[in-house]
Amino acid sequence: MDLKKILPENGPPLNEVKKYIEKYKNDLIVIKYGGNVLIDRTIFNNFVTDLSILNKIGLSVVVVHGGGPRIKRELDKSNIISKFIRGLRVTDKKIIDIVESVLIDFNNDIVNSLKEKETEAISINTKNNNIIKVIPEAEELGFVGIPEKIDYSFLLDKIKKNEIPIISP
Repeated sequence: MDLKKILPENGPPLNEVKKYIEKYKNDLIVIKYGGNVLIDRTIFNNFVTDLSILNKIGLSVVVVHGGGPRIKRELDKSNIISKFIRGLRVTDKKIIDIVESVLIDFNNDIVNSLKEKETEAISINTKNNNIIKVIPEAEELGFVGIPEKIDYSFLLDKIKKNEIPIISP
């Protein structure tokens, strides 16, 4: 692999990069990317570029993203005021439909942006390739749940195929 073709010109020295590739080549890197960070398209594009580079140098990455600001914007457009309990959004049927739509749209944005950089990625969300089984957290919270089981075999299969799983909560 010719790292000079993959890495940015203003990046760290190649010997440093090689040291970290060797250190993390057998690990799974899980990145939680919050929705607040994704508001700025420049930061988003840098994030996608970094993911693409990590994938091309052979590191295994899984991304779990948020979408709070986008969700809030869509709820505001629908004149829906969110109620929070213990920092969690109370989510009824009307809200869950908006939340799900926003998160899936955002998830697809990340996947498609990676594919534009010739990096294979797969969307994992509640409608497509759902790997997370949840149990309700509390009746008062509506559709808010606690992950009970994750289908790791699906994730590992995609990682072995050099795809980046992009997971929507």
